Amino acid sequence: MLLILTLMVGFDLPRANAVRAAALVPVTLVSMLVFAAHGDIDWILGGVLSVGSIGGGVMGARLSLSAGAKRYVFVLLVIAISAELLQLIWHYVFKAI
Repeated sequence: MLLILTLMVGFDLPRANAVRAAALVPVTLVSMLVFAAHGDIDWILGGVLSVGSIGGGVMGARLSLSAGAKRYVFVLLVIAISAELLQLIWHYVFKAI
């Protein structure tokens, strides 16, 4: 979503982060209510994950204010997509033999 908002829509990185976060709030609240209604939430694990998410948000906000933030995001996305592509190749090519 950040890639689309920054490169295609033309938002700067802080604005793209804000739009992304605002878009995820209702989705998260609805899914949390559905799972809580069924009693399917591990609250301890959720608490640990939320602490990590808050830490990542703080680091992401600081990174987005740096001069080369777009470059960092692009490099990280290329690495992540390349890793996923390698995993898919390994799974579908080498495991099928």
